[in-house]
Amino acid sequence: MTPPRNRPGSASQQQHRSGEPKWTTLERKEARLRSDQLADLADLRRHLSARRLDRSEIITDNTLIRVAVDVLLQVHAERLQGDTEEALLASALPRRRASVAAEESAQGEAGETVGKGRVRRSVGRGERQQPS
Repeated sequence: MTPPRNRPGSASQQQHRSGEPKWTTLERKEARLRSDQLADLADLRRHLSARRLDRSEIITDNTLIRVAVDVLLQVHAERLQGDTEEALLASALPRRRASVAAEESAQGEAGETVGKGRVRRSVGRGERQQPS
């Protein structure tokens, strides 16, 4: 199935009314995220907010979630396949998954092991820890 692209009302085409907060034009959708996803999302938001020059629009965690959804639907939807969340992620990001596995093997005992065999490493400024 080919994903719908640039439908009326999509983020690339939707204009919110002047003077009205953008969030009032959006629909509510609840999602459950892991604690590491929430922490990494907040870190990314703070990093992006600190670097930006145009402060006319607030960047929130929800902003980044909407961007991620648009990237999934517009860039990765056609290659998604699998029956589990992990399989879907692996099909969308196969190179990243292979490189993370190789990096974790190379790291060995250098990092702290956290749930599901992931290794948490300290991340320097400007670097992002890749979730498994």
